[in-house]
Amino acid sequence: MTSVRKPHSARTARNRLVFPVLVIYVVVSAAIVLGTGYWARDQAETAVRERNASTLNLVVENLRGELSKFIYMPKLLSSLDSIPRVLAAPTDRNSVDVLTEELGNIANISGAKAIYLLDDTGREITSSHATPGDNAPTRDSSKQPYFLQAMEGRLGRQFGIDPTSRGRSYFFAHPVRRQTSIAGVVVIQVEMDNLEPPWFSADREILVVDEHGIVFLTSRPEWRFRSISKLDTSSREKLVREGRYATRSFEPLPFTEGPAGGFARLEPVVIRTGSKAGTTTHADFVVDERLMPDSGWRVLILANAHGIQRQALISVIAAISALLILLLIAANIYQRRRRLIERMAIQETARQELEVRVLERTQNLTETNTKLRDEIDERHRAEAELKTTQVELVQASKMAALGQMAAGLSHELNQPLAAIRSYAENAGAFLDRQQPDTARSNLLGIAELTERMARIIKNLRTYSRNEQVPARPVLLQNAVQEACSLLEGRLVKAGISVQLDVPDDLPPVMAGDVRLQQVFVNLFSNAIDAMKAAPEKILFVRAMADPGGVQVSVQDTGPGVPEEVLESVFDPFYSTKDVGEGMGLGLSITYGIVRRFGGVITVSNAHEGGAVFTVTLPGAEYADEAAE
Repeated sequence: MTSVRKPHSARTARNRLVFPVLVIYVVVSAAIVLGTGYWARDQAETAVRERNASTLNLVVENLRGELSKFIYMPKLLSSLDSIPRVLAAPTDRNSVDVLTEELGNIANISGAKAIYLLDDTGREITSSHATPGDNAPTRDSSKQPYFLQAMEGRLGRQFGIDPTSRGRSYFFAHPVRRQTSIAGVVVIQVEMDNLEPPWFSADREILVVDEHGIVFLTSRPEWRFRSISKLDTSSREKLVREGRYATRSFEPLPFTEGPAGGFARLEPVVIRTGSKAGTTTHADFVVDERLMPDSGWRVLILANAHGIQRQALISVIAAISALLILLLIAANIYQRRRRLIERMAIQETARQELEVRVLERTQNLTETNTKLRDEIDERHRAEAELKTTQVELVQASKMAALGQMAAGLSHELNQPLAAIRSYAENAGAFLDRQQPDTARSNLLGIAELTERMARIIKNLRTYSRNEQVPARPVLLQNAVQEACSLLEGRLVKAGISVQLDVPDDLPPVMAGDVRLQQVFVNLFSNAIDAMKAAPEKILFVRAMADPGGVQVSVQDTGPGVPEEVLESVFDPFYSTKDVGEGMGLGLSITYGIVRRFGGVITVSNAHEGGAVFTVTLPGAEYADEAAE
């Protein structure tokens, strides 16, 4: 066999292509590495800023909620009858003591730290901290901005340090008017020291700063009363003159960059937690902020950027590793290609064999995909049949319950029919006697009995209907009343008294009229069966509004549910009744209906005996909010 060699010129031309390709690969790789680093940093920064935004919303809403509880209190207190009397006669100790006790009670109930009454000069007349009978305090607020704002006839508000307790507080002030002039000021002091503990975190810092950039609330205690930037002389003199922060020095935080443009750098900074706790040279932060225009505050969150840098570094290392692996693969392929040229015939045979194997594998995959599609179709058909069977099973359960109620309903209908017949005969007799008023009374009785029969038949017809409409707002109390009406015959026959505690003002719940009625019919029927041998037969039905909807409990005086089967009572075909007394589907169907409504049903035993089934259904207003 004659071997064929490549010409030397072809090998030389191929070798000359290696260097330009390698240069292009290096350039493209550098671009990919840089792009990966920027992309990873951007993704990590976006995730951090999303967390920052969520945390800022919580902090701002917490601050607004805390202040909004007290913002209208000064105006309300200024309308107290006892305040004008004290302002008119501040030396009348009886009036002052009565007001002092009243302010103390209001402060205790509202949670305010203190309530002050100032005269028009800013001198304190009394406060909620004072003790009746003591001499008047000597607090002077004449230079405080909140007092000056109130004396101008508007709501005064200010954050500062209480000169007595040295604690951080927020002050609301409202003028007390005497005809056309201002006689005094009511001041509410709100404690702010208890807002910081929930903010503590190892990977972020939260700062609340005033209009001068002074940090007065923060998750880092050592940053309190420091400024985020150097104060100018006028701002510092104003703060000292107002005495808002007592004798603080307002040293600026060691920001070497920012906080501006969404980033900041602090150095040195103390790391509070972790294996590297101590002092480091600097720390980079991602900065986000929210304004609180009503208070003139800014809320800043500084998230540690170490995680962003680490994620970007990991992504760059991963990209470099992938490119190096790709380069090694390419070099290996290049070396192999040089050898494969000499083995072309063997490679061709291997290629043909590979094509045959690929065709076989493709055929196998096609057959597998066909079988998988058939299995999926079969499963869909099975699910459709299961849903149909479940609907039929629910309807069959209702029909079975209707059979049990037949005797009671027959009694409920026969009694009015007999009364109607008697009323009709009497009405005829009274008409013959020329007594139309008495006959009219009998006819009205016939109308009332007819309405009662129509209501019973309507409830029965509604209960038997196969409802397919989705859940909608319904009144739970109506479903309870209709279920009691349907089971009235069985309850009377069994000698069971029903005690309903279902308020008429319960909020609507998300359910279906018929299916919700079936839930209570099943639960009441289960209670009736459970109390067959009970010496005392009472069915308790209690309903109350729940923070997310309405909660209903159905309690009987039967033997209760054994502890070992509490977890199995909602299983299909599970029943503690004798053979022939039930299929064990009532509670299982009830469980499925409640779950489809988005509710929860549980079972427990009461301390005094008997089983308690508790149904919690979502309120219509909460379901609407979730849908929006």
